[in-house]
Amino acid sequence: MKPVLNFILNPMIKNKICFLLIPFLVALLPSCTKQTESKLNSLIITGIKNTKGSEMVSIRLDSGVISTTPVNCYVLGSTVFDSKSGGYGYVGCDSVFKLVNPLTGELIKSFKVPGGLSQTVIDSHDNMLIGRYTTISYEDDPDTVYTNSVTAGAPIYTNYVIRVDLATGTIVSQNQVDLGDGAFLCSNFYDPVIKGYVLLRSDYKLITINPSTGAIVKSTDIGKSVGNIVYNSDNKTLIGMTYSYSTDRNYVEVIDTETGAQISKKEIKQRDDYYLCISGYDAESNCYLAVNYPQNNVLFINISTGEIDKSYKLDNPMNDIKFWRGR
Repeated sequence: MKPVLNFILNPMIKNKICFLLIPFLVALLPSCTKQTESKLNSLIITGIKNTKGSEMVSIRLDSGVISTTPVNCYVLGSTVFDSKSGGYGYVGCDSVFKLVNPLTGELIKSFKVPGGLSQTVIDSHDNMLIGRYTTISYEDDPDTVYTNSVTAGAPIYTNYVIRVDLATGTIVSQNQVDLGDGAFLCSNFYDPVIKGYVLLRSDYKLITINPSTGAIVKSTDIGKSVGNIVYNSDNKTLIGMTYSYSTDRNYVEVIDTETGAQISKKEIKQRDDYYLCISGYDAESNCYLAVNYPQNNVLFINISTGEIDKSYKLDNPMNDIKFWRGR
């Protein structure tokens, strides 16, 4: 039987990624109008390749020109692209956040962060790194508490949302947040208009968190699990993929983040599995971007029809890909 969400983690990366021991529901889900070729020529992808050594790789899709920078172990879901500096950032397994020029390999900034920081986003206006991490403690085991045994009781998970000044590495705020039974990995975004940090919680509600206080200021029920989501701030919509058991098909969906209502749902005409934590929205082509497994093709999925408008073959599997346009 297929998993509800057919997303695949590259099997080559199991020794290179620092997985998070946190109460997340890691959703393994499978899964534009056409434009002129000249507009697509400036699109660049940056991600982490783990075959024959771990590297940050940037590829200009029009020319195939490749830039590489060595990378050690990193935390899955911790990567960001900072449009202000043009840097690709990630949290290493040593709990150091590094922001690197993806085309030159120049280190722009690095600083220490809490261990396991993930689900990171950038607040470009305030120049902040925002993310979430979990601490784990244990209840006393009533069978052993009076014998001073090291046996631990049930785990207690405490979640925090943090804001870090990208210029100085200073922690500006660090507050506890109630995530209930957890949240889906790779299903988060930042709303710059209301300065809200948004997560898809395990009860299928989009919760908007004030990152300065940790308070949940809004909850919107979307009634389903949507994977590899992207936020379009221009029209306040969420774009992502869903999978249907009954049809064994993947769909690209657009959802109104204000009401939770489904705006559109189109069957993706090509039946594939997809890598986790890789998605994008290209405004110039109005396409949802994903990478299929095991073919390793970057797919431009037409949001209006579900057709594959364009695809680019990657020579090697990559993870945590960010899509951006060069200057």
